[in-house]
Amino acid sequence: MKLTWCHAASRSLLDAARNVLEEETRGRVTLKYGPFESTHSARGVIDEEVEELHLAVHANDLVAIRKEAVHVAAMALRLVAQCAMTCQDPKEKADADGAGAVS
Repeated sequence: MKLTWCHAASRSLLDAARNVLEEETRGRVTLKYGPFESTHSARGVIDEEVEELHLAVHANDLVAIRKEAVHVAAMALRLVAQCAMTCQDPKEKADADGAGAVS
């Protein structure tokens, strides 16, 4: 099936992003499964979701494609959020430690 871009597609994209953010901000996934154990386990979960998306695309099932694409995005955002909570860039870390005073 050939997809074309239009104003409705833009709205749909925004709706999908909103769905992903709502799921993640409500913490449903993290509460149900806990945080990723490692970046490698996060990769495994994302790979699983991508495989499910691949199967939906192969079946040309637009409803399933949208659902699985949202799952891929949600898991990617979950990884981004978890990294943001556990990582700081070196400048932020230096500032927090009081060693960031550079003149």
